Amino acid sequence: MGRREDLGDAAIAVVSERGLKGLTHRAVDAAAEVPAGTTSNYFRTRQALVDAVAERIEARDHEVWGTLGPPPQTFEGFTEWLARFATTMAAHQTEVSRVRFALFIVDSEHYAPGHRRFLTIVTQALTAFGIPDADTVATAYLDYLDGMLLHAATVRPDGVPDSATIATNLKRLADR
Repeated sequence: MGRREDLGDAAIAVVSERGLKGLTHRAVDAAAEVPAGTTSNYFRTRQALVDAVAERIEARDHEVWGTLGPPPQTFEGFTEWLARFATTMAAHQTEVSRVRFALFIVDSEHYAPGHRRFLTIVTQALTAFGIPDADTVATAYLDYLDGMLLHAATVRPDGVPDSATIATNLKRLADR
């Protein structure tokens, strides 16, 4: 991992702990334990720093996906894969979820493209599996998963459903 990624991870930690108002170049320098001014050398403006947080969140999503292997080629396998992704995010990437939701609240249109990319991936997979009205089902999947992750990151950190329960719920949303 490079310096930009390290600073992005430190920025995620700052926002998770202090909120977006606490995100400053100095706070990231301190969290990353780098010399003062390092973060501003990589991300000149505060907006560039906030954008780097959003990019790093999506990169970390891809890293988690990579640990799960490629998406399976069956509907049942795909729902189980999505469920494993969700439980991994809830158990090991809580701060990423917390920060993602903070970005959505502050400027949803600016940070929604990553959400739309994920929605497209899920829609295409469901279409390939022959799920009727795949776009509606994909939206319901992401709504359910986002709600579960929001609760895991805030009010129910110890109440995350297991992968089997999540997979069953996803199948129900597709009437399967």
